Amino acid sequence: MRRASRVYLTCANVGKITRLRLFLLLYVNVVNYFIERFWSMKDFSSALADKVITGRAVNRFKIKARLAQCAAKQAKEIVRSQKDRKVKTMPLLRRKVATLDNRFISIVSQIIVPLGICFVVRQTSKLDPIDIWIAILLGHATRCALSVIRFRQGKWRNITVDIEQKAMNGAS
Repeated sequence: MRRASRVYLTCANVGKITRLRLFLLLYVNVVNYFIERFWSMKDFSSALADKVITGRAVNRFKIKARLAQCAAKQAKEIVRSQKDRKVKTMPLLRRKVATLDNRFISIVSQIIVPLGICFVVRQTSKLDPIDIWIAILLGHATRCALSVIRFRQGKWRNITVDIEQKAMNGAS
């Protein structure tokens, strides 16, 4: 399941919007860099990019390693979309869209809810093992509920990838 979030900047000031646009432009350039590398290496695998490749992007674009990993992951998904096509064309990311890790659900359900419950119980009474297990169970229930809510929003249905029609040189 793929999740998507949209951020609306109706109350953002000009400086923040400018920085966000510059970041998204940089991110698109990094993703296209990875697409070109994976394409030239004929790497259609689902394996994550190794540190050597992401390290080159870190040095070239002066970005953090985590951002390079996110861009490489998105580029891998885009390149893999061409794997089963008879006529392969090198894809190119044109939209200013960043696919970053969706850690919100994990952070809330695995850290905030269980630890919050344990903290409250510990402040009000003695923390027993059953309280910890209940906190873990409620964390899993929270993860389930948040995932269902995100899925029902249906934003994943509108995910598109723009593909530039360039014939792959010598690939079958």
